[in-house]
Amino acid sequence: MVFRQTRKQTVVIPKPGTTRPAFWLLSLIFILTACTTTTETPQPATVDPGPFYTQAAQTMAADLTSQAPAQTPTSLPSQTPPPPTLTPTSTVSPTTTLSASPPATHTSIPLPTETPIPCNRAEFLGDLSTTIGTTFYPGQEFVRSWLVHNSGRCTWNPDYRIQFVSGDPMGYTAPFSFTNFVLPDESTVLNVILTAPSFSGIHRSGWLLRSDRGELFGIGPSGEEPLWIEIQVVEPPASYYDNFASSYCAASWENESGSLPCPGNTSSFNGFVMRLESADLENRREDEPLIWTQPSTNTNSWIRGIFPAIRIEDDDFFLADIGCLAGYPDCDVVFQLNYRIPGGVITNLGEWREVSDGDITRVNIDLSNLAGRSVELILTTLSNGSSTDDAAFWLMPRIENR
Repeated sequence: MVFRQTRKQTVVIPKPGTTRPAFWLLSLIFILTACTTTTETPQPATVDPGPFYTQAAQTMAADLTSQAPAQTPTSLPSQTPPPPTLTPTSTVSPTTTLSASPPATHTSIPLPTETPIPCNRAEFLGDLSTTIGTTFYPGQEFVRSWLVHNSGRCTWNPDYRIQFVSGDPMGYTAPFSFTNFVLPDESTVLNVILTAPSFSGIHRSGWLLRSDRGELFGIGPSGEEPLWIEIQVVEPPASYYDNFASSYCAASWENESGSLPCPGNTSSFNGFVMRLESADLENRREDEPLIWTQPSTNTNSWIRGIFPAIRIEDDDFFLADIGCLAGYPDCDVVFQLNYRIPGGVITNLGEWREVSDGDITRVNIDLSNLAGRSVELILTTLSNGSSTDDAAFWLMPRIENR
């Protein structure tokens, strides 16, 4: 064995002919170990070990050939070991450790539920009345006008009504009819003609709409709130009664059966009171307003209206024309003008009988003996026997100061 110094490293070189297969095997293991050792962080990779096995096998074959005796070589099949079957592994990159955030909390927000639109519902848009904020005298007529919007699904037709539901009826006797068709999402003006109550104070009245099927409905989100009227009634001066017919519903009307509505219904058998703007009298056509007082169908019945108290002045006179309406040939009635000090008894001022004979009577009563006093004037009509044709009228009843 010869030692040769190379770069200050000692390398053992076997002599020719010396067989050292173990040496080559150890060298192969050393090379494989050196190739797999690294100071860096290992990166997993897919390594094909086939070339190492092939190289080692070739080196060992060459070594064995150089050490064998000289002879005719016999060809042997080359045994190249097959590469091992490797299970594929995924390449994993270096993993950075992160602080995991807590999972986000998702709050479920409910979708708004769509409220179904009812068939009948109204929306109040405004009051178009010109009398808002003004005061009224007892029995004074006025018109209330509401601008409303059809916010329902159904069309309003002329069979719909405006109906009183609460508070003071203010002369209400029957529902007011619609005058036109109102489609959904359209607006219209609703009018009611009312009469101020017969006594002073604040008066309030509630109204709902009524469908052609009798369903009551109103305004507001639920469609149940009424339309409201609120008025103030004050005591009138005596001059207001220049014509009692203009304020006839300021009086409290009654008959032998009890209180009567104002205005009344001409088809009622219980008697009624109505105002006519013009009428045919038993002797002429008249275009001035009058009060039609009809006693009930009972024999010897009566009807009267007690007007609010007024202060009588010197030289005040009560005037009126009285008689029967045309077309009632059997009319036979007795008219009375009475008065009452509030809380006192009824006192007669005059009495006149009228029949349908083509003549009417002019009433002219001096009230001077009542000057300085507040009195309630009472207009009374009595049937004289059967009352079937007793269509009595008070034309232009009034107080004049002379």
